[in-house]
Amino acid sequence: MNTFAHFAIFLQDAPAPVKSAAEQRLHVFGDYALADPWFLLAIPLGILLLSFGRSAHGRDKGRVPVLPDAAHATVARHWTAAMRLPAFLALLTALLARYTVLPALTAGAGGAAASASSAVQGSAPALLNVLVVVSALLLVAAIAAPFVLRAPASTAPRTPHAGFPRSWAQRLGFVVPALQLAALVCVSIALSRPLRGSIETTSTTEGIDIALVIDRSGSMAYEDLAPGTSRLAVVKEVVEAFAARRMTDREGAADNCALITFAAYPQLLCPFTLDVDAITGFLRGLEPVKERSEDGTGIGIGLSKAVLVLKETQSRSKVVVLLTDGENNIDLIPPADAARLAAEQGIRVYTVFAGRFVYQPDFFGNLHATEREIDTSDLENIASTTGGLFFRARDKQELERVYAEIERLERTPRIEQQWSDTFDLYPWFLAPALAAYALAWLLASTLFRRIA
Repeated sequence: MNTFAHFAIFLQDAPAPVKSAAEQRLHVFGDYALADPWFLLAIPLGILLLSFGRSAHGRDKGRVPVLPDAAHATVARHWTAAMRLPAFLALLTALLARYTVLPALTAGAGGAAASASSAVQGSAPALLNVLVVVSALLLVAAIAAPFVLRAPASTAPRTPHAGFPRSWAQRLGFVVPALQLAALVCVSIALSRPLRGSIETTSTTEGIDIALVIDRSGSMAYEDLAPGTSRLAVVKEVVEAFAARRMTDREGAADNCALITFAAYPQLLCPFTLDVDAITGFLRGLEPVKERSEDGTGIGIGLSKAVLVLKETQSRSKVVVLLTDGENNIDLIPPADAARLAAEQGIRVYTVFAGRFVYQPDFFGNLHATEREIDTSDLENIASTTGGLFFRARDKQELERVYAEIERLERTPRIEQQWSDTFDLYPWFLAPALAAYALAWLLASTLFRRIA
């Protein structure tokens, strides 16, 4: 009983996959791949050799040549060295690619050749996979050529069987070659080292870097976006919610964000990061400038600072969301020049004007809200030059809708698959191959044994 129990446990644990360090060179489907797909070349070669060996010509070649065999000589003329050459060349090319070219391509390159080597390595797997397919087709064509050329039928004497019923052994004669074929296919797949990957799937965006540029001039202390709340306080609340949505993998978004402020001078408060707490921490501590020497609205220098920061990133999609509540009054870098600089770098800029009124001092120096229209031509020009859009927000609700619209426009989700572990699956194919071959040998030696 103990022996039977140990045997049952062995059978249960034998095909269990184990962790593997093999490289997934040929993806099959889902999370399954092959580490050495070149061994699949044995399948077409083995199938044709097996079919030829069980054909009339193959059986003729297996007989002892007591008498001259005209059929043997006829078939030999078709299977010449010229027909063998493509098969051997294809097999040799595949083996050289497997054991010589691929190790040379994947070997680490030092010094100045490192970048060129990495570019070659990226195309090597696809090239070699195509080589495997072409080699397999050449093998099939070369070995099948004698059959295509209509080799004459065997002239060996045949026992007439017309009128005699077929025995059960004759009817089941296909069992032995079917088992041999199954063993061949399973062994080839086992040698190809099938792998199963354990994956972690995450939703993210296609490399978007967003620079949040916020005006912190003295006018951001005015209270016209929401009662009893300064413009900057409302902006901080809306921008904080926007950044949290973009950076916390919500609805397929996980973007790098940076925070830049400007008044008379620009300042990078937080470089690009996925840490939402860092961005929100800087936002909550943001206050309007208090020193007169620092006050002003330098839209051009604020945008230029964002362009310089984005220029250093590797993202394919770069966006600036610039918010201000006034007209540019510092021409150290004109807004038009900053817009052209952003367009040259492929940076899209969304401009937002946040404010309901224009405040002007009266005769006694007290500020009063006026109905004068603000000049937003600089903001509109920046947006049109860089391929973005201009928005106007007169209260908190409009500002929330503005950032929601920007979020909708810049939503480009994708799915990334990260392979954490791979497991060998060859026991699942090796054990059935051995069993099928042993059963085929046993049947061919006993019940399905043939004399001719």
